[in-house]
Amino acid sequence: MTIDVDLPEVEDMPDKTAMVPQRGFKLSVKEMGPTQVQRLYMRHVHAIDFGNLGQIDVVEAFARFDLRRDMSKTGVFKPIEPFAAPATD
Repeated sequence: MTIDVDLPEVEDMPDKTAMVPQRGFKLSVKEMGPTQVQRLYMRHVHAIDFGNLGQIDVVEAFARFDLRRDMSKTGVFKPIEPFAAPATD
């Protein structure tokens, strides 16, 4: 079984952080360093809210993606044409 997941690039992550001080209403915006951005990216691509796993319908979740699955309404799987294997050199 193969699952291909297209993750965002680290360059797509925000590189600034914004905070509001405990007193006052002035917004403070600071640049994040490369290590902070990389750690944010690492947490982002590994994140799943395990506290809400019971709320996820895994069959429906996969249906949101372009996939090859031929299945009846009662869950009977039918043969499909597999994706072509990537070329190896």
